[in-house]
Amino acid sequence: MLKRILPALFLLLVVNFAVAAQEVEVDRYNINVRIDTAASAVDVRASLSISNLGQSSKSKLYFILTKMAKITGATVNGANATVATGDYRRVTTLSQVVVTPSTEIEAGGKATVEVNYRIEAAESTGLIHIYSGEVLLAPGTVWVPMPTTMFTQYGATTAPFTLTVSAGASGGNFRGFSSGAAKGDAQSSTFEQSLNSLPLVVAGSFDQPVSSDRGGIKVDIVAQPGIVPAPTDAKPADAKAFIARLGDETGKVIDFMTRTLGAPPAGATFRIISSVRAGNLAEPGVLVLNEQVFRRDNLSAGVVEALADAVARIWIDGRVRIRGQEPRSAQESRAAVKARGAAFLSDSLPRYLAALYFEERFGKDAARDLFNSMRWSYTPVAQSGRDAELGVQTPLLSNYSTAVFGKGPLVLRMLSEAVGRDKLIAAIKSVCSGP
Repeated sequence: MLKRILPALFLLLVVNFAVAAQEVEVDRYNINVRIDTAASAVDVRASLSISNLGQSSKSKLYFILTKMAKITGATVNGANATVATGDYRRVTTLSQVVVTPSTEIEAGGKATVEVNYRIEAAESTGLIHIYSGEVLLAPGTVWVPMPTTMFTQYGATTAPFTLTVSAGASGGNFRGFSSGAAKGDAQSSTFEQSLNSLPLVVAGSFDQPVSSDRGGIKVDIVAQPGIVPAPTDAKPADAKAFIARLGDETGKVIDFMTRTLGAPPAGATFRIISSVRAGNLAEPGVLVLNEQVFRRDNLSAGVVEALADAVARIWIDGRVRIRGQEPRSAQESRAAVKARGAAFLSDSLPRYLAALYFEERFGKDAARDLFNSMRWSYTPVAQSGRDAELGVQTPLLSNYSTAVFGKGPLVLRMLSEAVGRDKLIAAIKSVCSGP
């Protein structure tokens, strides 16, 4: 029975990369952020270049945004627009924002939507905090308005972006970082991200990035000043040596992904950023590691796994967008469509590829241990009877994470055993190695 089911999943893998029936797509984000650490706040001007993919004009535009955002105004194509906010039924920490333009957006038409707002984060979490020591704005908080999020079947609305971060009156060497090519100074930096990604900000006191070219990708490693590994009896602490090892490992991962999936996108960059409070946050082109990682003498297996997962995202979603599909009933002119969740591919594929890198780097036993770890993390959810819900997507972050770390990579492993690993890799490569 399993042998008959997995080839069907193989076909789903190939077609699921295509953009499905999402009505509004973001072509590009243009975000300006001004940090006010004294008030634990940021002021944001978010400009979204959108396309109406629907077959009818749009008199209203719907976006999702964190409830911490207090909107002060919006425009569509430069004209003032009416804004209303309400509860978002999927996730209680988010709001649904309804923007009504003065003129409808025609079917197939494009528009520029600008929303101005202020986010005040009096309390700190692992996904957002704003204080004098560090500022973190992670995509998981949905701090930038988007039509759909990682909590929906369609998936987060990734797109290229331009992000400008101003440190305000923070002073010193306090500066902001994100993914993409960087320019500017400590007070204001701009990041041009050509990959499909999501805006992320980590701001604080940082040394100058350690840069290198690894397989055609510019790699930056950004850490706080004074971070050094704990000394041992065998050798003294050496922060530069650890960063060099991290850069070398990144180069090995890039080499593996290039051999597996083809050359990386032209002009791609990859930035590793140290965070005081967060860790293991990955989007195409960026990985945030906790500063404690930089205080160790060697790279742990967990760090190598996170690194491989993050690098794989340059190809997975970074180059070719991955979108899910909302269910659609049959009509006279079109067939019914079943729901498909984006997370199975956008999150599970990088995990699976990271496991393949583990196998090449450390041997079959290490890869088997990694897959066993994924199995154990997923087993309690499978036993809970909520597996069917997770097969599409879930707004419950804890269960969603379990599906990402367990179910998806295990299914892909079974699929590779059924149809052959080479065929599976060829299918992945055919859709994410284009220009």
